[in-house]
Amino acid sequence: MTLRRKTILVIVPIFIALLVILNLISWIFIQGSYDKLERDAVSENISRALITFSDNISSIATTCKDWAYWDDTYDFMADRNQAYIDSNLDIWVFENLQLNVMVYVDPSGDIAYGKGFDLLADEEAPLPPDLIDHIYQGAILLDPAASEEGVMGVLLLEENPLLIVSEPILNSQAEGPSRGALIMGRYLDAREIEKLAEIGHQDIEITGFETEPVSGGLLDAKESFLAGENMDIQVLTPDSIAGYTPIDDIFGDPVLIMGVVSARAIHRQGVTTLIYFHIFLFIACIIIGLSVILLMERLVLSRISRLSREVIEIGISGDQAARVSLSGRDELARLAGSINIMLDRLERSEERFKSMTEHALDIITVLDADGRTTYESPSVEKMLGYERGYFREHNPFDLVHPDDVSHITDTLARILQAPGAVERVELRFRHKDGTWRNLVAIGYNLIEDPSVGGIVVNARDITRQVMARERLEKVNLLFRSLGADPRENIYKIVLAGRDILGVAAAAYCRRDKARCFIITTEPGMETPREVKDPDGSIAFDIIIKDLREPVLIEDIIAEGFIDTSPLVRRHGFKSFTGYPVVCKQKTVGCISLYDVEARAFSGDEVEVLGTLAHALQVEEERISNERDIKDFMDVASHELRHPITLVKGYALTLRDYGGRLDEASRLEFLNMINAGADRLDALTGELLDISRIERGRFALNRRMVEIEPIIRNAVGEMGEKGLEVRFDVSVQGDLPPRFIDPEKIIRVLVILLDNACEHSPAASLVRVTAKRDGSDVLISVIDQGVGVPEKERELIFERFYQVGDPVNRPTSGMGLGLYIAREIVEAHGGRIWHEDREGGGSIFRFSLPRVERV
Repeated sequence: MTLRRKTILVIVPIFIALLVILNLISWIFIQGSYDKLERDAVSENISRALITFSDNISSIATTCKDWAYWDDTYDFMADRNQAYIDSNLDIWVFENLQLNVMVYVDPSGDIAYGKGFDLLADEEAPLPPDLIDHIYQGAILLDPAASEEGVMGVLLLEENPLLIVSEPILNSQAEGPSRGALIMGRYLDAREIEKLAEIGHQDIEITGFETEPVSGGLLDAKESFLAGENMDIQVLTPDSIAGYTPIDDIFGDPVLIMGVVSARAIHRQGVTTLIYFHIFLFIACIIIGLSVILLMERLVLSRISRLSREVIEIGISGDQAARVSLSGRDELARLAGSINIMLDRLERSEERFKSMTEHALDIITVLDADGRTTYESPSVEKMLGYERGYFREHNPFDLVHPDDVSHITDTLARILQAPGAVERVELRFRHKDGTWRNLVAIGYNLIEDPSVGGIVVNARDITRQVMARERLEKVNLLFRSLGADPRENIYKIVLAGRDILGVAAAAYCRRDKARCFIITTEPGMETPREVKDPDGSIAFDIIIKDLREPVLIEDIIAEGFIDTSPLVRRHGFKSFTGYPVVCKQKTVGCISLYDVEARAFSGDEVEVLGTLAHALQVEEERISNERDIKDFMDVASHELRHPITLVKGYALTLRDYGGRLDEASRLEFLNMINAGADRLDALTGELLDISRIERGRFALNRRMVEIEPIIRNAVGEMGEKGLEVRFDVSVQGDLPPRFIDPEKIIRVLVILLDNACEHSPAASLVRVTAKRDGSDVLISVIDQGVGVPEKERELIFERFYQVGDPVNRPTSGMGLGLYIAREIVEAHGGRIWHEDREGGGSIFRFSLPRVERV
């Protein structure tokens, strides 16, 4: 289906739907407006009819009031004189006043005089019996006699509804007291209703509320009034409409229904208007639709057809230089421009594809069904060293490794059997320099594609990946060969580093506490050899500076480095690569590679070296754990033996010679036994703390406390030990409270003070200071003892570490105090460290940062 036909099939239903929607909307809104106007007019007619009805009653009320407020009437009610009756209540009075009833009622409710008149027969008539009943029953008609307020309205009688008015009888000055009530009435009969219609120029009908309705309109209106409505409008016929309203009697009950019937002129006017509007709308839609179709044909469809025809011609011709014609500045013109841009990009894309093929790093070749080369990319020369065009004159299969020829031949045969088939194969291919290169080749059978007509082969050099894979296999073999002896494993790892990465030599430098050792791949250097002077060695410099990243030096001398280590001096190595080995957050060793020629190690080679460094880290951790266990056994056996020997010795003395000792000696022996038990308890407490720390159960019981009382409590606890050392506490300024575990911080202070006392001369001064340091609180313990060697200032916070020989030393302890102190401080988010005191001694400082309540 053409675009033109589709456009017509779309536009025509749209305009039809639009026409239907507009007709519906116009009928709903315009005709609805006319109907509302019609109902408003009917409502206004009802209001006018009610006003006419009220005016009629008001005229009777005016007459009644003139007669009731008259001295003659007032006197008549007092003396009932016949002269008043003869002169004022003759028949002509009823004719002139158009009254059917006049009744004089005294204050006691008795009728003083009453007369009825039939206006149609023009003769006197008796008073309606039901009116007399209403008077004698003390109805509302007698209220004016007592209240001097008039009553008017409708009274429903058996004969006809009566328009009735009752006024109090007063003198001419409208003063009382009232001498009764004057009642006047006029029947609301057909003659009176016709008179009302003439006055209002309306078609008025009045029926009794209880009268059986003669039309559906009255029935619906009655139901509406019973539901509480005051007006009801009913469409009687297509040409007439009626409005109804109830009329209440003097008792407030609905007794009559007044209806006003009107012609539907407004409705007919609305229908006529809509008919003309619909005709106009239909004609307008046809004109607009035809105009839209013609404009679409001229401005869009014909131009799209021409554009489509030109694009098809360009596609058939294959002329890449051809372009579509441009006209105008609208969207179609921009579309034509976009097509031309697309054609330009396609032309450039083909040129770019050709350029990418010509400059690709991968080799792209095309082989025919006989395996001859019909195309080869210039990358052949970059990857394999052969000039472009070489394989068109020589058989490329002659350069395939002999072990791979049969596999390549079978793969080529499978590709030829299935058009569109894809095969992947790895092979070894001889480089022009005679070395073998590992290639991965992917062949696509595109022989049936007329634009190719051959098998496209994409080959990539994967020599580095193969070498990396081989290195990984060697690393796995190394890991499987590692045994239980960590020192023997270290030598295996170093030797593997030399062999896997193909360097002249490899070495591993490590530091054990303050001593330095080296293991190399030189003959006879399988065991660690201590290095007395590590200065000048790049590898030991990495350890001392605690470097964490590998150091790569392609040419040691050319890059300005100096390495005076014996290993470099003996062999004249030029390149160096060192990878740090980190154990327990510290650089403890460095595996190094050396070569006699300047060499830049690749990222893969550095990654392999990092894997070996990680393996060395595992062995270092094993050595460290073994040393920790040995140190613990040595220190624990030494520390526990001394208090046990002390307790046992004094206990045996008391047992064997207690009877010969005086009281003072026995008390001294008991105190010594108690001191030994306290020492055992302290050692046990330290071991329990270590167990909790290692298991992650070293919980803090934090609360907001002041710092100065904690310091003084710790100093007071030390003073109770009877030490000869003096203490001085200095708090600078107001220290802010901290959210901490006070018992644990006191423990830290006691550990530091106890350490200071053990390493300070007798009678020396130990100072404790505290001050603000930014947002932190900084606490320092300063002693005048022997100090700590610079190389061991970080090691003293390690578990079981002690300065000097852990067994043969003058002070007691298992080397756990400072380790426990560090764990407590770091658990509070702080830091603890050692500084050298000027003039001798040590300064231990720790910080307590500001921590919000948790």
